[in-house]
Amino acid sequence: MRSLKWIIACLTLFVLSQSRISVSADLVEETCRKTTNYGLCVSSLKSDPRSSTADVKGLAHIALDQTLTNSVDTQARIVRLFNETSDEYIRKGLGTCKDEYDLGVG
Repeated sequence: MRSLKWIIACLTLFVLSQSRISVSADLVEETCRKTTNYGLCVSSLKSDPRSSTADVKGLAHIALDQTLTNSVDTQARIVRLFNETSDEYIRKGLGTCKDEYDLGVG
């Protein structure tokens, strides 16, 4: 669910990137106020050094880069957990997650 909210935030940033918003010291905060998870948005964007000089389009690129990285990491963890368990109920659930991440990440 957290990944879905982050993807929605990324799409919001992408839409906002079409407008001409000037770079300011609080652009990250201003942009993140328009998302569903302000705290996650701010901490994620500010963790990337590019955010201090980015315009809204740059912030959208940062968010997409982070989303892809997090998705690939999550996909790898799902595969690892799947391979470490012999419980069929857990394997079924992880298998469903793996299939969904395979579609999303590629």
